[in-house]
Amino acid sequence: MWKKTAAVAVLALALAASPAARAEEPSVGQRVDEAMQRALNLMERFIGAIPGYEAPEITPEGDIIIRKKRPNSGPDAADDKPLPEGQRRV
Repeated sequence: MWKKTAAVAVLALALAASPAARAEEPSVGQRVDEAMQRALNLMERFIGAIPGYEAPEITPEGDIIIRKKRPNSGPDAADDKPLPEGQRRV
């Protein structure tokens, strides 16, 4: 009986150490690569969102304002014309 138990134990250890068994679980290097790829994808999305904002402005009161760009804002947009003195865009 003990020979049969020992044979099953040896077989189980051999199967557990086989490359097929190890292929199911990703290695530490593979997990790090996957995590880095996800982090790079997030950074790309973040950097892609930055052009949607204008440069920060600091008001005389010390407030920092970061405005979203308007979809039609560009060098040929109508809003780029200077306003008469004393008027401002809302």
